[in-house]
Amino acid sequence: MKKFALLIAVLALPSVAGAQDFLQGHYSAEQVIITDNHTRKSKVYVDGGKMRAEMTIGPAHIISIVRPDKNVVYMLMPLQKMYAENPLGDAKDLFAQASGKH
Repeated sequence: MKKFALLIAVLALPSVAGAQDFLQGHYSAEQVIITDNHTRKSKVYVDGGKMRAEMTIGPAHIISIVRPDKNVVYMLMPLQKMYAENPLGDAKDLFAQASGKH
């Protein structure tokens, strides 16, 4: 379950490993992720180096909160009443694996 939650966090985020510029400023945006089989949309909010991304996959509403200042990624799945907290490094490693950048 932990790897699934981290994978969802990575799908909801741009490249966390290179996101320092992305996390600067104050803005919101719609992110579209296109893969071979799916197109997923998420809403991204950035403020002062912190980020929140919201995405719906099937019946699950997933909220990712990235806090580089605390080196942590929070995953919230309110309908399932689930919560996960993972080190930011885990998300970076998983993104590198998913993108082939070992």
